[in-house]
Amino acid sequence: MSSSLGWRTQSTVLPSKAKEIRNVSARSMFDLKAALYAKEEESRRGTRTVRKRKRRVRDDEGLEGQNKGVASRAEKEELEVAQKLSGAALREKSKLYGELKDQARNLKDGLGDEKYMVNFERAGRDVDRSYPEKETMHDKLDEMEKARLEWETETLRRMEEDREDAEKVTSFGKEAYEATEATHRERESKRENADKLEAQKLERLRVLIKESKESKFLDLDELGGVSQEDAGQIARILQL
Repeated sequence: MSSSLGWRTQSTVLPSKAKEIRNVSARSMFDLKAALYAKEEESRRGTRTVRKRKRRVRDDEGLEGQNKGVASRAEKEELEVAQKLSGAALREKSKLYGELKDQARNLKDGLGDEKYMVNFERAGRDVDRSYPEKETMHDKLDEMEKARLEWETETLRRMEEDREDAEKVTSFGKEAYEATEATHRERESKRENADKLEAQKLERLRVLIKESKESKFLDLDELGGVSQEDAGQIARILQL
């Protein structure tokens, strides 16, 4: 005999029948349903807005709540590590330089100058900065600039003299101009002497260029009286 236990799992309260709403037209029911739907949609939108706003606040609070000391300590540690590495590299370079210097001193076969591109002996002598190579270059460039300005001044002076001579011939006639011919000849003699000196400088410059091409070395002491533009052209030609 089988028995059913369905009566144990079922509720004793039976669902009641829905009560019919009386005296309400179909139009009113439609308006009520529309109002109910609008309220439900408004409720959903309000819930989504509140949730988004809360999430934004939590995100902002998380960014503002970071510990600034952690970032500063990390930056300080990185700086200390970089300084240690730089100091170690400098010590290693100094040690290597000392070893190369000792090896150069111990060479007895005369190959030290060819084996190493660094002149250790001169480096040792120049510790007190008694070899002002850059200052000599700067002074020589100043002299070149001074020579160039003197040449420009002389050229302008000659042009002015020629203009004055032309005005004298036009204003006073040929006789008055011939009266000052002696002064004019003296002036021309000075010009010829200056041109000769300039020709000698150019000849010395040509010889210097030829020697520099052969030795690949430009001696600045031989460039006295040469303009800065000419010196730059020499350097470009020799690629020094």
